Amino acid sequence: RLKLDGVLLEPSQWQRLFGALENNSSVEKLSLRNCQINDDILFHFIVCLVDNDTIKRVDLRDNLVSNDSALKLLKIIAKNNSSLSELKLSGNKGIEEDTFDRFYDILCKRPKFKQA
Repeated sequence: RLKLDGVLLEPSQWQRLFGALENNSSVEKLSLRNCQINDDILFHFIVCLVDNDTIKRVDLRDNLVSNDSALKLLKIIAKNNSSLSELKLSGNKGIEEDTFDRFYDILCKRPKFKQA
């Protein structure tokens, strides 16, 4: 478990962290609540998820994620990542209700799905 709630890092530090998590084989839960993660930072997380099959639970509540970036994340989760079973995104004011519904539709079909 890696809990960084409320931690404010520089974009380059987030990029290094997510780069390290690409090949991670031990962190299954990642909590990044209220870290002021914006679309540029989220991009590096999305790239991380393409090759990561260990992370199963992610908390991205109360950040600065837009609907467009949430949809990019959704696309990666649907096509390139089958391990993620829990994703918390509430509190990102830019994400539309329909997008939340689409995440739910994908994740609820996965083993050990947890509604958040």
